[in-house]
Amino acid sequence: MAINRWLTDEEYARALANGISRKALHYRVYEAEWDLEEALTAPPKSVRHNKFEGMHMKWRKVATANGINSATYYSRLEYGWGYQEAATKPAKVSKGLGKAWLALAKPNGIGYNTFMSRVITRKWDVEKAATTPVDKRGRKSARVKEESL
Repeated sequence: MAINRWLTDEEYARALANGISRKALHYRVYEAEWDLEEALTAPPKSVRHNKFEGMHMKWRKVATANGINSATYYSRLEYGWGYQEAATKPAKVSKGLGKAWLALAKPNGIGYNTFMSRVITRKWDVEKAATTPVDKRGRKSARVKEESL
């Protein structure tokens, strides 16, 4: 609750002794409406008083209760999902199969980017993407061409 008087020099000095600037004390008391004693003694950036909870706070709390990360919730909103659907639809859990197939791909000389490109972009079967060797007949660098001459 904001006080109905001006702050005294003693109060400003007390706040300064606690590391609170004059401007910060003014903001805490008159704009954020903190209690005077708390405004004078709380170290900077240690207490957060939110009067405004934000546009999505109600649904974000629902999402957190449903085990959905806030970053996932906000990205769903960016993709055009509704508030309720973004907050209640469970997030997909990775099965960890990619790591097993990637472990199979490494001995075959297939890197992560090649494997993922084959599966996602080229729509290859995971087994085929992990076992088909990389085609080494591609372009040669200028240095390799010069060495062969």
